[in-house]
This record gives sequence, C-alpha cells and structure tokens, in this order.
Amino acid sequence: MGTFSENLIFIAVLVNFIRNTLSEDEFIRLGIWCFSFHLEYEPRHTSEKICSEKGGQLIMLDSDKKIAVVRKYIKARGFTSELNLQKRQILLNSYHRIQDTVNYGERFCRMYKNYRMAKPSKVTYIPNKKIPEIEQAMSYYIDAASPAKSNWLRYVNCARNVHEENLKPIICDGLVFYMTSKDVEPDTELLVWYGTEYGKHLGITRMHPSDELDLKSTFYIRVYYSPQAPDSTLYSFNSHISNRPNSSETNNGMLNKTYFGMLDSYRGGMWKLVLEKNYSYFSDDGLHFPFICEYNQNICLNSHN
Repeated sequence: MGTFSENLIFIAVLVNFIRNTLSEDEFIRLGIWCFSFHLEYEPRHTSEKICSEKGGQLIMLDSDKKIAVVRKYIKARGFTSELNLQKRQILLNSYHRIQDTVNYGERFCRMYKNYRMAKPSKVTYIPNKKIPEIEQAMSYYIDAASPAKSNWLRYVNCARNVHEENLKPIICDGLVFYMTSKDVEPDTELLVWYGTEYGKHLGITRMHPSDELDLKSTFYIRVYYSPQAPDSTLYSFNSHISNRPNSSETNNGMLNKTYFGMLDSYRGGMWKLVLEKNYSYFSDDGLHFPFICEYNQNICLNSHN
C-alpha cells in the first residue's frame, strides 16, 4: 500500500489518462450508433456548437436500447468518477447565502412580532404612508406613476441576475420589509427579485441549481431526450417536465421530434434522467457539463478505415 499522497497522485494520473486516451476527435461505434464522448465541461450552447462543427449533434436518447448501451460504456470507462462540476463551490456558496438570508428573515420577523412596540434602534422602519389601506380587498393594484400616490419602492427595479440583486423582501405579520442582502455602495441602484410570475413577463428565471441538482456527489452528462420513442417504457417525466420542450424542428436528423435538454445522472449505482433547466440567473452562461455527440454511422466507418 502506498502513502496517502502517493494514492492521490495515482488517482490524478489515472483521471488524466482517461481524459487523454479519449480525445475529442475519437469516434466510438457502439452497436448501430456512432458517438464521441467529451469530458471537457461546457455550457449547453457550446456543447451543441462543438457537436455541429464535427458533423453531428448532441446525442438524442430516443430508445431504451441506446440509453442502455451508452450508460454501459460510460460506466465501463470510469467516466462516472468525474464529479467536478465547474463553479460548484461558487454555486454552493451562493445557495448558502440564500439560506442565510431566509433564516435571518425568519429571526427578524420573530423579533418584530415580539418587540414591535419598542422598535429596536438597530432597525429602521420606513412606513408606506402614501399608500392607503383598503379593507376587504383580496388584491389590488397601485399605479405608481405619480409620486403623489407611491413611495420609494417605485424606484426599485427587478434584478436580472444574482450579481445585481442587493435587496430581499421579508413578509412578516401582513407587512413586507425590504432588507439589503449585501453592502450597497453610494449611488448604487437597489434591485430586488420581483417574483416568479412577474419574472416570466420580463423573461427572467430565478432558479438555483441546488434546488434541482446534487452538486456534491452526482455525475452528470448532457444529452437530448425524445419522449416519443416507441420503446421508451423506463422513464416517466411528469415530475420533471414543467415547461415547453427545448425544440421541435427538422435539423441535424431530428425529424419532427420533440426533444428536451436533459442531464443523465449517476449516483450510487443508479441512473436517472433529469431536465436541465435555466440556471443562468446564478451561473451566467448556464452550468458546465461533459457531453456526448452523435453522428451518422458513416463517420465512424470512415474514421476507422
């Protein structure tokens, strides 16, 4: 048995060997299909571009047999040991900050309810004196165009990403408080997340990958999945597909196929397909994952001649 440091060096050499022995230009024929496996981490648009430039497309998992063949190959080559999600720690840190803010909001609300009459000197309350209270109203709208009928919140716009967001709403005892979530420099605009429904109108999605994915111990690889496969009986996506398909078009051999951008995940001996959603609010250009390209069989035949 070698020392701990020697074992770490051996593991690092083994990972590099796996990467180097499978270059981007190597085409792999598995059954009746032709693929190339890419262990470099790329966002979805770059993955699709690389596949297209090599004469193929991101792999289309459109049959149970193809899924089984690909998974068997990935497992046999030891690719599932590649657990490094780029920017993983940054995403985990941002998720922890969100949880810290939620916890602080709950503590603040308890403090407010207990000491609302005393109004602690550390907390500044800015009441909405210009907005009238409306009795027995389920909901109502306020036209904030006129300064005479609005307050300072008329100047608070919606953040487009986590870097811009510096204000958090805290709902407590029928009131809404706004708390800064980071240091705000002079002449900096206050920006808050408006909420899911309003975000849709603005074309902004605020979804953290930690709410959907395991960023610590799961292997992911990027694929397409077509639920129209005639022999697809292993998977149900009722819990995953909550929006429209990524595309339904005729290009690169995807003839009239409705398909979804997916991640094939592996953990503890179990495989599972999950929907790759829009995480750009927290990760700029999206998450970076390894991916698989698929080609016409002739490409594999010609590459081995």
